[in-house]
Amino acid sequence: MAGDSASSAWFALQTKPSFEQTVSKALEMKGFAAFVPTYREPRAWSDRVKILDVPLFPGYVFWRHDGVRTLPALTTPGVRSIVSFGRVPAEIPECEIESVRRFIDSNLNVKPWPFLRVGQTVRVEK
Repeated sequence: MAGDSASSAWFALQTKPSFEQTVSKALEMKGFAAFVPTYREPRAWSDRVKILDVPLFPGYVFWRHDGVRTLPALTTPGVRSIVSFGRVPAEIPECEIESVRRFIDSNLNVKPWPFLRVGQTVRVEK
C-alpha cells in the first residue's frame, strides 16, 4: 500500500486556500495517509451561528509517502507544492505529527494565536 507506515515518512503539502479537506480526501482515495488537524470555531452568519472544524494550519495538509514518488501528490487537485528545502521535500518526524495529534485529541482549547511576532517570548500554561 502507498501509505504503509513502515517505509514512509510525513511531508507537508501546500494547498490552495480552503482546499485542505478536498486534498486530504483525494490523497486517501489514492491510498495515502493524510492528516489535516482542525479545531472547532463558531462562525456567525446574518441568521445563525455554526460551529465549524477549521484547519489548524490553513493551506497545509500532512501527507505520508515513501519520499520518492511525488507525482501522485502534485497531480492532486488543490495541491500547490510540496514543502521543501531547495528541491528536497522536507520530512516531518513522526513524533511531531503524533504531538499534534495528541494536542488535537486532548480536551484543551486548541486554536492558532494571531498576535505572535518573531522572537516574542511566550508562556504555555496548563
